[in-house]
Amino acid sequence: MESRAPVHLGNSLPAAGDRAEEARDAFSRCLALGAAADPRRLTEARERLAGAGAG
Repeated sequence: MESRAPVHLGNSLPAAGDRAEEARDAFSRCLALGAAADPRRLTEARERLAGAGAG
């Protein structure tokens, strides 16, 4: 549950304007939870960070 909030925030920030750095920070916070995070959220956070780096 704790990992859901930063992923949701990271997904929502780009819609609020040029907030890419804050979105990356939110995904990084999810990854920092490590084993305590939902594995699906970790996967999503990793994918979003990889996609942000590609652009």
